[in-house]
Amino acid sequence: PNAVGISFSYFGLTGVLFQLTFFRRVLRRLGSRRMYLLGTSLLAIGTSLVPAALPLSEGVRHLLGAAAVADTRASSIVTQVSDWLPLLVLLTPIGGGFMAGLPILNTLVANAAPLEVQGLAQGLSQFSGGILRTLGPVLTGTAFGYLAARAHLWFSFFGLSLLYVLCGTIVASLPPSIERSYEEAA
Repeated sequence: PNAVGISFSYFGLTGVLFQLTFFRRVLRRLGSRRMYLLGTSLLAIGTSLVPAALPLSEGVRHLLGAAAVADTRASSIVTQVSDWLPLLVLLTPIGGGFMAGLPILNTLVANAAPLEVQGLAQGLSQFSGGILRTLGPVLTGTAFGYLAARAHLWFSFFGLSLLYVLCGTIVASLPPSIERSYEEAA
C-alpha cells in the first residue's frame, strides 16, 4: 500500500508540474488536437513501459550494488534507489500525458459540437466521463488481477496502451474544426 501511495503521489505531482510549467506553452505551440495526441502518446508509451520497471530496477541495483560498500545502510539506500528510480522515471510520461490529454478533451468536445448543443455535448461528455471513472477502476482492476494471476502483466499494460493509441487515432481522424470554436469554423 505504501508503494502504491507513493506511486500515485508522484504521478499526481508530475501532472501538476506539467500543467503549471509546460501546459500553456505547449498548447499554444501545438494546438488542441496535437496537444491531445501528445497526451495519448505519452500515456501509451509510459503505460507500455511500466512493466519494465522491475527488470530495470534489478539492473540499477546490480550497477549500484557493485559500487556500494558492504555497509548495510549503504546497501539499503542502493536498494531503495534501485527500486524506485526506474518506476518514477517510467511514471513521468504517464503523469504528463494525463494532464496534456484530459483537459484538452473537453475543449475538443465543445469545439466539435454545434453552438446550439454545445452545453448538451459537454454535459454528456462529463456524465460519461464520470460513469467511466467510476466503472473504470472496477473493470480494469478485475482485468488486471485476472491477467496478473496468470503472469500476463505485459499484456494488460500493452492492452491499455493500445486503447490510448485508439483514442489518439480517433481524435486525429476528426475534422479540423475541432481546433477552433464552432462559430469560427462556420
